[in-house]
Amino acid sequence: MKMATSATRMANKSAPKMGKLGFKLTNLGSLPAHKSPSWTASSYESTWIRSKSTTTSTFAERLAVKSRTPVLRTSPAGKKNRGSLPLFLKSTSLLAFVAGIIVTRDHVSAESKCDFATENRDEIHPQKELRNKKTLRSAEEDIRRLETDSSRYPHQVSIAALQGERWTMEDTCSVESGGRFVAVFDGHGGSAVSTMLRDHLYRIYRKKLVEIHGADVSGNGAEGIRTPTASSHVQAISEAIQKVEAKVMTREDLVYQGSTAVAVIMHVDKDKKRTILAANVGDSRAVLSRSGKAVPLTRDHKPSDERERARLRAIGVEIEWDPYGQLFRVCDLSLSRAIGDRFAKPAVSSETEISRFPLLGKNDEFVILASDGLWDVMSSQETVDFVHQRLSNLRRHQSVQNHSEERFKVAEQLAKEALERGSADNVCVLILWLSDQSRSSN
Repeated sequence: MKMATSATRMANKSAPKMGKLGFKLTNLGSLPAHKSPSWTASSYESTWIRSKSTTTSTFAERLAVKSRTPVLRTSPAGKKNRGSLPLFLKSTSLLAFVAGIIVTRDHVSAESKCDFATENRDEIHPQKELRNKKTLRSAEEDIRRLETDSSRYPHQVSIAALQGERWTMEDTCSVESGGRFVAVFDGHGGSAVSTMLRDHLYRIYRKKLVEIHGADVSGNGAEGIRTPTASSHVQAISEAIQKVEAKVMTREDLVYQGSTAVAVIMHVDKDKKRTILAANVGDSRAVLSRSGKAVPLTRDHKPSDERERARLRAIGVEIEWDPYGQLFRVCDLSLSRAIGDRFAKPAVSSETEISRFPLLGKNDEFVILASDGLWDVMSSQETVDFVHQRLSNLRRHQSVQNHSEERFKVAEQLAKEALERGSADNVCVLILWLSDQSRSSN
């Protein structure tokens, strides 16, 4: 898609001025509703913070990715316009699970209106076909699990990931500081960018906190990353995302790759009041369960969103339809914000949106972070209801002594439910448990 240069300059001139820290405060009430009916029904206080994008391409060095030997899977799965490196579930002081196969991004038609060269694209990203018939393979093959020990960490985390019918697994996640920092990354065009985010975002964020707060905030001590102010966290995570973005933009081999990022930070202030900080770029999503009601912590960045369309129109970007005339697309992508995707700049922005939500004690039960492989087939309220119902069923029909085991089963069932409902994407589900006992459902 060709960008209107004059329109871009005009849009930049008319853009709202940011504060010294590069953030703009906006009101939650001005945000469009999720598909979930809980958006308008939820009652809570929040502040939405948008950080100014500081993406540049001046970094000379490339971001080093840790070398690991993948465990290869032979069962095929397809993914349109996507490819991947292996999945790694990474957590400090925890086991890491590895699965996946290495392929490259599919061919994108030369008829695409995005302004990039397609003649070299086929050589770098050979086309792969989707499987004609979707299968739901066993949990032993598909499901990667990662759980924290509640006796050692303040928050227990359960993760399940399914490759589904894609050729490769591009979803990955990060659990750090005993569950005080969790994130899900959904790569496209390959898994290099999502892997970079998984391996480096927390480290850069922690370094930024040290610079901003002037203290050791490694998270290894009793207080850990709870010491800095909420504003320090907001600035640090925003700058960390933009630093990874800037390094991705210098990589010629990553011109056609990108990733979403949704991260949740648990902040405790000096008065011991807990607050959730949720940072989002793209269409992965975070949802809080509050007394059984879904409270959206993030807003999906899709071309179908009116605010996103207004931004795109302001810079002269044309909204496309997919071949079936059903989905809005930008530069052949179904999302309007992402880290990477250099070929699609400035249409696909890396601007980070950060929300702040005070927690209300035991009424706040858990947070679900997931890639769009889940949200494409289930609403926010449906996922919250599903978790409560399945957890209740497990406790009713089984004598489960290990809460970690039963909670993992719920995450596993939720990921499998997405495939049962027809999701054609990778599915990564991360559940951050906030209270010891969740609400029972009948």
